[in-house]
Amino acid sequence: MIATIQYGSRCTKKLYKIENGEWKEYNEIGIQLQRGQTIYAKGIIETGKEMTSYKIVGTDPLIPKLTSNIGPNGKVTCSSKYGSNWDGWIAFNERSSGDGWYATSSPAWIQYEFNIPTTVKRIYIYAETGYSGSSTTGLTMQYSEDGVNYHDIMNEYTYTIGNKTYIDIEEIKTAKFWRLQFTKAQRVYNLQFYGI
Repeated sequence: MIATIQYGSRCTKKLYKIENGEWKEYNEIGIQLQRGQTIYAKGIIETGKEMTSYKIVGTDPLIPKLTSNIGPNGKVTCSSKYGSNWDGWIAFNERSSGDGWYATSSPAWIQYEFNIPTTVKRIYIYAETGYSGSSTTGLTMQYSEDGVNYHDIMNEYTYTIGNKTYIDIEEIKTAKFWRLQFTKAQRVYNLQFYGI
């Protein structure tokens, strides 16, 4: 997995280390972790006081590279698609541009139904503007045990179009259905869910 670290705005020095390695300066670029590895992070402000200190345990992506809407551990559905070349599963084929999921109307959603209840703790998203124009779009992550009754777990996250962004989910929930809603339809090039 790729780990990104969020430090407090007052931090003038940002450090991290993997396992028992040496502390290194964080340069805002994602850090590659192997499954089960632990990364420690700390931020220091001008007075020398340590402000941030926590650890992240690496996990693999929950959804394998897809070649259709049916994967080895679940399936993808979406609210709409701009033809077969822009189907929902294409957002999970690990490409960074040139194709993906594009909804024909807003609001829109894309969903992964796991074969067994699964915990999602992080989202990776890379989206570009659709033909409707550019702006930011609100994202809401939902989960459901039965595919009928959905519950919000992350409300109206403001995603800036064009950014390759990791979004952490604070609550720990386990469910079969995980749905990402957009207040405005966008062309999503790449999408991935991570567990704990």
